Amino acid sequence: MNLLSNEKIDKLYLVKNKKYNITSKVDIILSPEFYWVKIFTIPVHSEKKALKIVPSLFDEYLDKNNNYAFNVKKIEQNRYIAFAYINDEIFNSIKNSDIPMSNINNIYFAQNELIDFESFYFEDLYFKKIKGLLVKVPVKIEEAINIKNRIDEIKLSKNSIDLKFYNSSKFSFKSIISITIFLLIILLTNFISYFDYSNQSNLLNNKIESLYSKTNIPSSSIQRELVLKKYENSFLKQKELRNNIHFLIKQFNQHLEFIKYEKDEIIFKVINIKPNKIKKTLEKKFDKNRISFEKDSIVRIK
Repeated sequence: MNLLSNEKIDKLYLVKNKKYNITSKVDIILSPEFYWVKIFTIPVHSEKKALKIVPSLFDEYLDKNNNYAFNVKKIEQNRYIAFAYINDEIFNSIKNSDIPMSNINNIYFAQNELIDFESFYFEDLYFKKIKGLLVKVPVKIEEAINIKNRIDEIKLSKNSIDLKFYNSSKFSFKSIISITIFLLIILLTNFISYFDYSNQSNLLNNKIESLYSKTNIPSSSIQRELVLKKYENSFLKQKELRNNIHFLIKQFNQHLEFIKYEKDEIIFKVINIKPNKIKKTLEKKFDKNRISFEKDSIVRIK
């Protein structure tokens, strides 16, 4: 951000396939053409934890062959709005629109900055708020306002996005040379280190054996493998638990009143969904013998 400059920062609404004549600093507001957006409810209290779940919420909508970045904003208790976007697509669109990268101050989603407008248009493109989400619509809206005439009135939020100003699928010749030199330096360093490692190897082995004796770590490989297997099983169990909880949150979303894990069971409550439908959904992933229903719509999964 240009905090120490008195230079005026204009606002620009970016759409695809358009040229802009920019000579000053600009804050760019991205049209909904550049991202996917979803509002969801999950029982977590921070954006950081919610962000870990966001990619799975977009699984059925996104092309697996693309490299997506994700952004999440908390809008109220346990309720979030999530964005998925392709960094390279936005980068290339800015580049092709003739906007100098050096003139860009910050970049924002229209969903966060223009949500107070029920509908608006930009040249021959129309946008409308539907169920709380700002979307591009294929029809003309008579009552829509011209966003060009109102964009300077907008007070931007603090929710700018961290866009990488390069195309991650391409590297310049200069970049390749720099990377090659860096790798050669690492290779040379490792080559020198090899000799020192050889000299220190015996000393290290002696220290390891001494450590086994002092800490009661099994000295035989078979015993150590048994200990390792124990912790590996624990890790796999935790991984399965996380996957199961992600499945439940994704399937029931805002209908999930609470979810917890105790005594090797996942316990949760689903509201506003019939038990038969809940059971049918659960049996897609869990054996029916693991599922039990209790009063007040509480479900246990062993």
